[in-house]
Amino acid sequence: MVSCERLDVSSIYIKLRDIVSSHYQWPVVPNGWQLEFIAYPNGDLDMDFLNPVTGVFWSEDHEPLLMPHIEDGTPITTQTLFSASIPFMS
Repeated sequence: MVSCERLDVSSIYIKLRDIVSSHYQWPVVPNGWQLEFIAYPNGDLDMDFLNPVTGVFWSEDHEPLLMPHIEDGTPITTQTLFSASIPFMS
């Protein structure tokens, strides 16, 4: 499933502020890119930037983005996103 909704970091921050660690540093989305969460069949979840024109992911040429995590360092999950009404690719 691919969402057509563009993810805005500030709105994601607001939706997840009570879940994600206060120490987590949200990324700044480069111009021309959009933030995406990608869920895999094995349960893994990634966060990446996508160039909507070329279809290229940021991590193809750069370091992967650090996933948001809760206070104990555990990464968020697709259930976290689903509960907060944040769309993700699967």
